[in-house]
Amino acid sequence: MDLFHSSYTNRLDVKSRLSIPAEFRAVLAQRASRSVVLYPAIDQPAIDGASEDYLEDIRRSVDALPPLSRERDDFIDAILPNVQCLNWDAGGRIVLPQSLARHAGIKPETNVVFIGRGQSFQIWEPEAWARRQEEARSRVRAMRAAGGTR
Repeated sequence: MDLFHSSYTNRLDVKSRLSIPAEFRAVLAQRASRSVVLYPAIDQPAIDGASEDYLEDIRRSVDALPPLSRERDDFIDAILPNVQCLNWDAGGRIVLPQSLARHAGIKPETNVVFIGRGQSFQIWEPEAWARRQEEARSRVRAMRAAGGTR
């Protein structure tokens, strides 16, 4: 399957090394990605992750915005300067940059949760993820109760 799915818990070690789940590495390999692309999530205390081809999707999104527009500049400034393309070692580990760990509230020698999101994934501090997931489930239950979803 060529989608990031499921959730996996791994530990960030004292040297800020983090194993990318084997299932996620398999998706990256299917997409011919030699590295993982990480950047701070825009509206969550999480790290967005994807394959290298996802950068092309971001470029297309930027190109669709009017040249010299505030929206285009904001989109570029919010994402591109923070993108990290990281190669994993033979054990599937990357060194998580401090700036990304800080954004997500992840500290060395603690667990992190990888969350599959289809074309991309996120990395969360476990308690923050539990809160986020419960908020999402609550909103979905409310939509269902209102007849908005099946």
